[in-house]
Amino acid sequence: MEQDAVKDTQSENQVKDLVKETRNHTRLYWNYLRLQSLPHGLTENGSHVEQLHLKCNLLTKLPEKFGCLTHLTHCFLNSNSLESLPDSLGDLKSLKILDVANNNLTSLPVTLAKLSSLRSLVVVHNNLKSFPLELCGLKSLSILMLSGNYITSLPEAVKGLTGLQGLYIDHNLLKELPRSLAFLPILTRVSCCCNNIAYLPALPFASKPTIYFDNCEVNYLPITLVCHLHSGPTWDTIILHACGCFLPCSA
Repeated sequence: MEQDAVKDTQSENQVKDLVKETRNHTRLYWNYLRLQSLPHGLTENGSHVEQLHLKCNLLTKLPEKFGCLTHLTHCFLNSNSLESLPDSLGDLKSLKILDVANNNLTSLPVTLAKLSSLRSLVVVHNNLKSFPLELCGLKSLSILMLSGNYITSLPEAVKGLTGLQGLYIDHNLLKELPRSLAFLPILTRVSCCCNNIAYLPALPFASKPTIYFDNCEVNYLPITLVCHLHSGPTWDTIILHACGCFLPCSA
């Protein structure tokens, strides 16, 4: 009983310290604190907070009022036990970086479509079974990391991600890449290793991106794609021959 009383006292003191820190700082570094929930003082007094670091805690959910942190630009929630995110997340209009890697998310709230300032989204090693369509209108999104999920396909609507530079979707269940991916104007890297990809878009990519893949079922590369990309670091000569393709004469 005495040990429980000591733990309760320590917990109360920790909450008081966190609330005090919330009032006095714009950047909160609360990693590795074994937090099971966020103190109410964060949503009540934290509208000025710009960065929130909550890596490696024991959080299973976020408060519904999380969206009141209207000045938040960086939010790191990786390595918790989150099963869902609140709809109010869409109210974080200043949010630029969101990292929810290594959680138990099966979907993302549709309200993410309102995050017009979002530049980097990391959702690796979760339980997503489909590509979040709500992301396709985020023109400011530059880095999208969805590796380590159970996504079976990418929608043609990814053409709406006109600001995308890096797409990381390794270790999923993809069988092909959508044709519209080739139209993204500043895409520089696509990493799709360890999928079941059998087909790549049969047209040249607008931005000559570097594409990484291995452990796939690809047995043919369209000659238009090879001609367009052979001069860069994208395709290794050995890989091209192994895929049954012919290099252009200038290669």
